[in-house]
Amino acid sequence: MRYWPIILLAGLILSCQPNPAGLQSQKEELEALELQLLSAQDVNINPEAATLFLEKSQAFAEAFPKDSLAPSYLFKSAEVARGIREFGLAIQLAGQVWRQYPDYEKAPDAMFVQAFIYDTDLGDTLNARNYYEKFLSSYPKHPFAPNVNQLLSVLGKDPEALIQQFEKQAKED
Repeated sequence: MRYWPIILLAGLILSCQPNPAGLQSQKEELEALELQLLSAQDVNINPEAATLFLEKSQAFAEAFPKDSLAPSYLFKSAEVARGIREFGLAIQLAGQVWRQYPDYEKAPDAMFVQAFIYDTDLGDTLNARNYYEKFLSSYPKHPFAPNVNQLLSVLGKDPEALIQQFEKQAKED
C-alpha cells in the first residue's frame, strides 16, 4: 500500500509527457494540409484547408513547443493567415515565432513580416516603423536590412509624391 502514491505520481508524470504517436500523426496531418494549400497556390481557393491548417499548426506548436517543427509551422501559419486576410492573426503568429524561437532561422523574417503587414496590408505606419526599426536594430546585417532602410525612407509618403521624386531622380541621373 505504501507504493500506491509513488505509482500514482509516476502515472501522472507519464501521462503529462507528449504522445510520440500523436506527434507523428499531427505532423502527417499538417504535411497533408500544407500540400493541399501548396497545390491550390492561392489559399482563397481552399479557405477551409487554410483555416484547418491554422488551427492544427497552432495546436501543434502549443502541444509540442520544443519540437523543431513548431516554429516552422507557426511561420507558415502566419503566411497562410496573411493569405486569407487575417492580418491580426498573421501579426500575432509572426511575433510568436521571433519571440519564442529567437534562434529559429526565420525569426528575422517573421519580424519583417510583422512590419510588412502593418505597412502594406493595414497602412499602420506607426507600427510598421516600430517593427522595421526593431528589425534593423536586432538584425543589422540581415540581407533584408537594405530593403528595410528603403521601406523606412518611403514609409507614409504619398504614392504620387514618390513617383515625382523618382522621376526627378531619373532626370538628374
